Amino acid sequence: MLKLKAFNLIKVLMVLAVVLVLVFVGSITPIYAKGKAKTKRKLHPLTAEMTQEIVQRAKYYSLDPLLVLEVMRQESSFNPNACSSANARGLMQFIPSTARRFGITNPHDISQSIDAGCRYLVFLIRKFNGRLDLVLAGYNAGEGAVERYGNRVPPYEETQNYVRTIISNYKRALLVKEAFVAQNNLVLAQGNQAQGKGQSSIINKNNYKTTPVVMKRLIKPLTKRQIQERLAELDNISSFSSK
Repeated sequence: MLKLKAFNLIKVLMVLAVVLVLVFVGSITPIYAKGKAKTKRKLHPLTAEMTQEIVQRAKYYSLDPLLVLEVMRQESSFNPNACSSANARGLMQFIPSTARRFGITNPHDISQSIDAGCRYLVFLIRKFNGRLDLVLAGYNAGEGAVERYGNRVPPYEETQNYVRTIISNYKRALLVKEAFVAQNNLVLAQGNQAQGKGQSSIINKNNYKTTPVVMKRLIKPLTKRQIQERLAELDNISSFSSK
């Protein structure tokens, strides 16, 4: 019973850590307007409601909250009232046809937009076997465009900038999360034990899947050199699939 309570406490701490990382990363990472890689778009506040929805929906669909965060950042700069020149609306930027496809009745509703965005990401992850670069390209240009170019990122400047920016921001978000956990003395073991019996992860993230362990020990903060080494190790994050 004590072990179970301790494990549940660690799970709560991990959710809190993710929330804090979401808020922290949301305040420091640059965002560029969709299709305008050199034009900065005003970054709106990442509200408590958005953060809660991201964490809850991502957990429900077995997604990394930080990935959902970065897609949302690139799509709308956290502005639920965002509307693009292509009439894409809301936090996760759905055009009318895709909104109907995922049952969105109000594209500016925070809960509907995040839930549909997560479902679309899950669909793309399964379709492209966990290839994050293709998943993001499909989200931006449509899965049909990715297929037309032989399951490669289409040669559209907007789409290539979109994929490159999100992957770059996501790598750094993962590093911030790792540093946060380390500096708060939480030990993380690598593996897939975090999932319940009979469950399987949608994405095989290998070294990026972590499991909380009921144990604490002091861990020194990452040095500048270690940070650079970790970023180099994360350079292969364009694909989560097993080699």
